Amino acid sequence: MARIVFLIFLLPITAFTQKITESWVTPVSPISCEPKLNITSDSLSINKPQTVWENEIYFQGCCLIIEPGATLTITNILHLAADSKIIVKRGARLIIDNGTITGNKWKGIEVWGDNSKPQNLLYQGYVKIINGGTIEKAVCGIRTVKMEIPTEGEKAPVLSYSGGIIQARDAIFFNNNIAVNFYNYDYTSASYFTDCQFNAATNVNSNYFVKILGMQGIVFNSNDFIGNSSQNSKGIYSINSSYKIFGTGSGENWDYGLFKKLHYAVYATESSPSKHIEIDHIKFENNFRSVYISGMTNAVVTNNNFEINTPYVEDGGYGLYLDRSTAYKIEENNFYHEDGVPTGVGLIVNESGEEPNEIYRNWFTNLECGMDIQGENRAKSGEGLQMKCNQYDQTAMDKIITWNEQYESPYAGVAASQGSDSENPEDMAGNLFQIDGQTPNSDYDDILNEANHITYYYPENTNNNDVKPIDFTENTVALVGNN
Repeated sequence: MARIVFLIFLLPITAFTQKITESWVTPVSPISCEPKLNITSDSLSINKPQTVWENEIYFQGCCLIIEPGATLTITNILHLAADSKIIVKRGARLIIDNGTITGNKWKGIEVWGDNSKPQNLLYQGYVKIINGGTIEKAVCGIRTVKMEIPTEGEKAPVLSYSGGIIQARDAIFFNNNIAVNFYNYDYTSASYFTDCQFNAATNVNSNYFVKILGMQGIVFNSNDFIGNSSQNSKGIYSINSSYKIFGTGSGENWDYGLFKKLHYAVYATESSPSKHIEIDHIKFENNFRSVYISGMTNAVVTNNNFEINTPYVEDGGYGLYLDRSTAYKIEENNFYHEDGVPTGVGLIVNESGEEPNEIYRNWFTNLECGMDIQGENRAKSGEGLQMKCNQYDQTAMDKIITWNEQYESPYAGVAASQGSDSENPEDMAGNLFQIDGQTPNSDYDDILNEANHITYYYPENTNNNDVKPIDFTENTVALVGNN
C-alpha cells in the first residue's frame, strides 16, 4: 500500500513585512515512496507543519486544502481532475520545487489573504515556485483571493480574502487561460516573478498571462512572456495598479525581459494619479501592440527595444501608446522595423494635456512614422509636450502632429516652443531627422503639423545637417537657427 510520509519540524514564525526571504523553510530530505499514488477522496486537507510529495500523484477529488500553519512541498507531478482546485489558506504555504501541477482545465490555486493586513505570513497565504516549478493547463493558475458561489450566479471573488503572496523564481506557467490573477489590495505587495517563463501553445486561448486589479508593488524581473499571436492574448493586463517590469544587469550587460507574439504585451489603465508602472530594459518582439498606457500619471518607459511589424493604419498596431497620460518619462527607447520597407509607427501620444511633458532621446528606425502626436497636448500659455534629442533614420515620416476636429482649440498640438532660444545647443530641440536632400518636396516628412503653430529651435554651429528639418508645413512651423 502506498504511503504519504509527513515530516514534522518546529519552525519559528517571524513577522515578514514587504520582503520575505527565500530560506524560511528548513530543507527536507527526499522521501522514498511508490512511483504513483491515486487520491480519490473528495477533499483532502494538509495540516502538518511539513508535508513533502515527492512521488507522482493523481488527485481525483474537488479540493486540496492547505490549512493555516501547514506547508505542502511538491517536487514531482501532481495531476488534478478538471473540477479540482487547491486552496492555500491564510497562514498556509505551498512550495512547488521543480514539481509540476497539471490537469485538463483544472480550476487552479486560490491563495487566500487578508486584505486588512500587511504582507505577513501569519495573515497571508503563500505560494513559492522555484527551480523550474510548473503550473500548466489551468483555467487560472493562481488567484490571490477566495472564490465563493453566491446565492445566484457564478463564482465571485471575496475581496476580503485578497492579499495572498506569490514569489516565483525560475518558474514556468504553460497553457493556462490566465496564469496569475491579483485582486484589489491596498498594502504594498511582496509578490515577485524573476526569470520565469509564461508560454501559450498555438492551440490554447490564453487571455492573459498576468491580470492585476488594484495592486501595488509587484515586481517582474527578466521574465519571458511568449504568446501565440492570438487576438485575445495579453502579457500583463492591469487596472489601477503600480508595478515594475525590469531587466536585470548593469552597463552593457543586461538580461532583458521579453514579450513576444502578443496582441497586447502590456495593457495598463489608471483612473487616479497615485499609481503608475515602470518598464525598463525589456524587448518587445513581433507584438501587434506592445505597450498601451491610459489615464496614468508618472509612467516610466526607458531603455527598451520595440520591434514593430504591423502597418501604420487606423486601428493598427504600434510600439508604445500614451493615451490621456501625463508626467511620463519616455527615454532611451529604440523603436524599429528590422527588414524591408519602412513599416509601422513607433510612438503615439494622445491627449496628454497641458503639462510640460517631454519625450527625450529615443531612436526611430525604418518606420512609416516615428511619432504620431494627437489631440490636445499644450496649454493656453504655450507650454506643453516637447520632443527633444530624438533620432529618426530611414523613416517615411518623422513626426506627425494631428488635429482632426472641425473647431479650433488653443490646446491643440504640442508646446509652442520646441526647444528654446538659446546659444546652448542642449537647450534647443536637438532632434536628428531623416533628411533625404536639402530641397523640400512638400511631403512634409520631417514635421507635419496640422495643429497650432510651433517654433522649432535648432543649432547652426554643427556639421550635422540632420538637426534642421527640411520638409515641414511652413504655415504651422517656424524654424529658428542659433549659433
